[in-house]
Order: sequence, then C-alpha cells, then structure tokens
Amino acid sequence: MRALKWLLVMGLVAVVSGVGAVPAALAAGKEDGSSPKPQKMVFIHFHSGYAGVPAIEARGPKPKGFYDLIAKGFRWKADPPEAFVVNPSGSGLADEFVLDALTAAMAEWETYGGGSIFGSAALGTAEFDDTHMDEVNAISFGALPEGIIAVTVYWGVWWGPPSGRYMAETDILFNTLYYTWGDAVTAPDPSVIMDLQNIATHELGHAAGMDDLYKPPAAQETMFGYSTEGEIKKRTLDIGDQIGIYKLYNE
Repeated sequence: MRALKWLLVMGLVAVVSGVGAVPAALAAGKEDGSSPKPQKMVFIHFHSGYAGVPAIEARGPKPKGFYDLIAKGFRWKADPPEAFVVNPSGSGLADEFVLDALTAAMAEWETYGGGSIFGSAALGTAEFDDTHMDEVNAISFGALPEGIIAVTVYWGVWWGPPSGRYMAETDILFNTLYYTWGDAVTAPDPSVIMDLQNIATHELGHAAGMDDLYKPPAAQETMFGYSTEGEIKKRTLDIGDQIGIYKLYNE
C-alpha cells in the first residue's frame, strides 16, 4: 500500500512486467497502417531501505551474469542519436560536476553497446515532464517521495514486431528532497552521499532500454533495482549489463 500511495501522489504509473501492458488497440497498430503512437512507461528507483515494495524480478540467471531488456528491439534508433539536456538546478552541485558525471555514465553504456547510444549531453534549463512528450530528453533534479531515489520516464513503442519498436523520448529526475548528491569516492563521509554517477548509470540503463533486476544474485549488476548512500558499484557495468546492452544494440 505504501508503494501505491507514492505512485498516486506522484501521478505516475509503474510498469508491472518487462514489456508492460499494452491495450489491444495499440498492439494491433492503426488501421491505416501508420505507426502506433508512443506510450509512457515509468521506472522508479527505490532506496535499499524500501526493498519490501513490490518489484519486477529478473527473468532467471543468464549463462554469464544477469540482465533483462525492456523488450527486444526497443532502443534508440534515431540517426544521429538524440541529444540530452542536463539541468543541474537544485542539485547543490557545480554544473560541470553534474555534466561530467552524466557524461561518464553515458560513456560506460556506450563502451559496451558498441557505439553512440545517447548522442550529446549539454547543460540547459529543461525540466522533468512526465505528462507528455515535449521533444526534449531532460535530466534534472527535484522533489520525489521518501524512499524513491530517482525516476526515469520514457515514451516509445515496445510492442509489436521488434523491427517496429523504438525509444522516442526520456526524462530522468533525481530526488533532492531526501538525498544529498555528490561524489561518494571523494566525500569525507560517503555514508551520507548519494553518488550521482552511480545512480545516473543505472537510470541511463533504462534510458538505453535495459530493465530492472531484483533477485539477490543480481545485486552486483548496474541494473539491480535498489541502491543506497555511499554505493559506487553501479558506476561500472557488470558482466550481465555488458552482455545485455551489446545484444540490444547489435543483434
């Protein structure tokens, strides 16, 4: 009930499976043969202290590591890749620090994805918007309910033939109401710092097309769905993350 209350307060709809529930009319496409309209999906990143909330489970161990895709073929397909706007306002951090952390997180996924996934990232004033598509991929900071570290919302088509699936737009919001952001590697007391690069790498995994993992054996993967202050292991992709992002963008 606590998780449901959070979602009602935020006006967000959480996914309940890797692919999500799609109305029959959408799954069938439009009668005139045109492309179906992109729909919204939301991923909520919970603090490890709230690990009792209902969550998606990884679909079993892979031969090496753990990974799960939102849907086969569901990825960025724009050429050139979509640009992102990074808005540090309200973070309490230097603008360049925020941009560097986000750029490093993007580069980590691109290293194993085999090329440019996200396009450029630049400082700007765009705000998180989970109500409609606005043609801006915004990464920003703001208030979220207790226990929620960050939220990633995106619009796209994740049903139908894999060749017709695509990511259209995404926004990411980091919670400044309950967490202090920074660099847990250099902080005098990392136990009170939510490491920005750590959480950004996880959120950008969603933005690339990766799903959450929740089974304890997958805890070392970047896409493991819980985090805490002082954690930095998500900065570096584990073997399952590496395999998953390569398959998504190269098969």
